[in-house]
This record gives sequence, C-alpha cells and structure tokens, in this order.
Amino acid sequence: MLLQRVSGQRLDRLIAERLAGPLGMADTVWWVDPQRRSSVAESIASDPLSASMWRSFRIEQDPGDTSYLKGGAGLVGTSSDYFRFAQLVANGGSFEGRR
Repeated sequence: MLLQRVSGQRLDRLIAERLAGPLGMADTVWWVDPQRRSSVAESIASDPLSASMWRSFRIEQDPGDTSYLKGGAGLVGTSSDYFRFAQLVANGGSFEGRR
C-alpha cells in the first residue's frame, strides 16, 4: 500500500515496470487470466482452516482500482521467473549485466 501511495501507481503496474519487466518475468502476476489458469499449481493445504486463506490469495480477476493488492501475498509466477529474481538477489542487485 505504501509503494502505491508514494508512486501513484497500482502495485502490479509498479512491479511490472520496475522489476518484473526489466527482468523478463513475463509470467509473474497478481491475477491469473483465464488462459493461464490451468497452468497454476495449487498448494495442498493440510489445515482445513487455511483453505479460505489460500483462495483469497488466488486473484482470478483484475481487481481494478477497487482494492489494494497484497504486497506480502498473492503474487504468482513460474519457477523460471523466480530463478531470474533469485539470481538478481544473489548477484547483489544485478542480472545479465544490468542493475
């Protein structure tokens, strides 16, 4: 929420512009469009009380400007996208020669 207020942008657009886009993380999103939904691997919740929590994190439609996206939960992506991010962190903030 703080980043959205300071930047004046929705969190998904800010992350796409400043992080995911430059890193080539094309499959990292907060909401999964219908064409990609079948490729989402769901985690198995062992605690029945957590089932509603897991459902609330899987945003299946763009919330528009009606609510803030969760900065600490809800972002989904592929393992190859995550590798790119992890490599950026391991390299101290650079990836493929760019900061």
